[in-house]
Amino acid sequence: MHEKFYESKDLEIIEIRSYIDELIYFIKLSFSDQQKDIKIHTQIDNIELSMANALPFSLLLNELITNSYKHAFKDKNSGNIYITFIKYQNKLILKFKDDGCGFDLSKVNKENSMGMNLIEAFSNQLKAETTCDSRKNEGTEFKLQFRQELINV
Repeated sequence: MHEKFYESKDLEIIEIRSYIDELIYFIKLSFSDQQKDIKIHTQIDNIELSMANALPFSLLLNELITNSYKHAFKDKNSGNIYITFIKYQNKLILKFKDDGCGFDLSKVNKENSMGMNLIEAFSNQLKAETTCDSRKNEGTEFKLQFRQELINV
């Protein structure tokens, strides 16, 4: 993330599409020893984020992708992750979905789920409206909506 800020013409903003591509590449690389065929499909608009939003956004996305690699495909040799990040009207919308094993949301306990705690904390930093839907053997989907901070260019 720091490298992307330094590459930016303005140290206050970052173009997020190239960052997401690099994040995906490095996460795939770090899980390459698993010998699983996980495909990541993206639809990313040209969106610039302020540093205040880019940092929690990047940590949130890292947590979502990593959690899918660690948990969603533990009993599968292949799978898909879908990441959509678009601007719609005056909001930014992130949709993250995997077609992994899913989990029972009612059994998630905040005391023993650091991943869910991190997702909630980063969502709160973004002031995002967040929903999560997970169904056994059908995967998990997170949807976040938040306002793009005004960037003085």
